[in-house]
Amino acid sequence: MDLRKLNIAPDNDLTHEAFMVRLPSSGDLDALVMKFNGVCGHGSGGNGDAAYMTAVTVAAISFAEPFALIFDFSELEYVWGDMMANVLSVGEDRWENHEMPMAIVVSDRCEPALRSLLLKEMGIKDLSLIVRSLSEALTYVDNKNTFAKRTNAV
Repeated sequence: MDLRKLNIAPDNDLTHEAFMVRLPSSGDLDALVMKFNGVCGHGSGGNGDAAYMTAVTVAAISFAEPFALIFDFSELEYVWGDMMANVLSVGEDRWENHEMPMAIVVSDRCEPALRSLLLKEMGIKDLSLIVRSLSEALTYVDNKNTFAKRTNAV
């Protein structure tokens, strides 16, 4: 038997960290923050990077069961590559009737490419989910918290 060790981490400096943060409007709902640092490969050269980012995000969602998802790409260089759409689609089937609320924190190192991907490849017209700070991202996903709106309306 030839067992080969599996390493899902990419062969570059791409790293991640996962954090949880409570939604301000809720006493018990959290957002998962997936922070990615480094350089995502260009085009098909980034397929392994996107697969890694997808895998660790799916694992974190499965473990933490968050209400919302925030990608922090503020320290990620991303120029182009369609497989990033897989990463950004991770929360689509989290809730039975609605997509998981998601926001993306960006910098100049990734914003143009992400905007292009969302608009042209993914057909997302409302780009208000792209923000420049973690606090803006938290506010954005918190505003999607319909549970708190229903509770406060009663």
